[in-house]
Amino acid sequence: MHDHISWEALNSFPGLDTPEEIQAAATTRVAPRSDLGDVPAYLIDSEVRKHLAGLYIPSSEEVTLIQKFVGMARAHRARNYVDPKDYFQRLYNRRYQGNDFRAPVCLTGPAGVGKSSLMQAVHRILPQSQEVNLGPQGGRLRASASWFICAQDRSTVSKMLRSFVQAEWIDAPKDTTQAVAGIIFKNAVSLIILDEMQFMTQSAQANTAVTKALYQFSHLGAPLAFVANYSLCNLLLRRPEQDRQRLLATPSVLLPSRPDSEDWKIYLAAVTEALSPTLQVDLASQRFEMFEKTAGLKRLLTYLICSAYAAAWEQGRHQVVASDLANAFSSTAYSVHRKQVQAMLIEKPSKTNAQYQCPFPLVAATAEAVANDRAVARERRLAEELQKELLRPIAHQAAAHIQKISDKSRETLAAAPTPKRPVRRAGKLSAAELLQTEVQRKGGGPLMPR
Repeated sequence: MHDHISWEALNSFPGLDTPEEIQAAATTRVAPRSDLGDVPAYLIDSEVRKHLAGLYIPSSEEVTLIQKFVGMARAHRARNYVDPKDYFQRLYNRRYQGNDFRAPVCLTGPAGVGKSSLMQAVHRILPQSQEVNLGPQGGRLRASASWFICAQDRSTVSKMLRSFVQAEWIDAPKDTTQAVAGIIFKNAVSLIILDEMQFMTQSAQANTAVTKALYQFSHLGAPLAFVANYSLCNLLLRRPEQDRQRLLATPSVLLPSRPDSEDWKIYLAAVTEALSPTLQVDLASQRFEMFEKTAGLKRLLTYLICSAYAAAWEQGRHQVVASDLANAFSSTAYSVHRKQVQAMLIEKPSKTNAQYQCPFPLVAATAEAVANDRAVARERRLAEELQKELLRPIAHQAAAHIQKISDKSRETLAAAPTPKRPVRRAGKLSAAELLQTEVQRKGGGPLMPR
């Protein structure tokens, strides 16, 4: 079902004008899963992961970035869709800037910070499949504000675009920039989002393949925003200067929320609510502990919680408590993520954490905040280790005292004389003996002989 709008409304994206409106439009919450206790152990990991995948609460930084990408799409519409007459002239004369290069915008950040979720939110809140009335002689236009394209294992641009263009080729050779640019202009596509490009870096020619793909997308006439982790950015930074200046001219960096920020508290509270009543931990009240276990990365928080659920369910318990999260952090299943967290929270750059360092210089205030968060995390770790060291002698003394008492009790029991049991004579008693026993039982003395 399509929305029907007028040409004048094509350039407006209602409800996306202010940060508050974007926050409301992009946020998706999930209801508590009260039935998780009935999920068998072999399914609990996937069920928790699937449930949390529907939760998206953008931080204030994410809202700013979403607003930026929405603004790119809005500006493109305002420049290129002035009136229907101009639209038809450019469409039929093929004057839709299909060969002009437009510098893309790179969205980068550490793996697991939520870059893909952010761009999915941009695509979700932008208008899709709108039927635009072009007047009595123009018919209708089906407008889509954005295309969301996942590179994944598709090795060529034509394969990435196939599902978007196969139904409406313009009279031009297939898989050409001009043909695709015509379809993009015709459908008023105003933002192309390219994600999962790290899958293109698995070959010896990765550097060349990624660069070529970005150039091809940048010549399609619509603004391009591509998602790249730090390793892909480092790969592109090794390109010649002319490539770096064109493809990495305007990077945007998404960093994790700070441990003491309201954004982090709100997100943790939403996760707690989504998993109640089986999650018996107030994550927001343990926001520093959760940051130290995940480095503030939402993907790692999901991994940590899923590991805790799996371990609890295997033990026959259908509730997760704080000790389960602590054990999950130390578990083998979380070992790879634990190493990443520890590397990311190292205060100074080193070979250990080089791959987690932002390849672009951060503004002074942001760099200082990141360094401060790492310092706080380090101080908390040292304080925890110091407390353990201080408690260790006390624990040893208590154990030695208990052992001493136990040993003394065993010695006392061993030295105590064994109580003698009355000896019972075998055989039957005589009549005289029975009579004597009865008299003594009644308090009498021994019988006197006659």
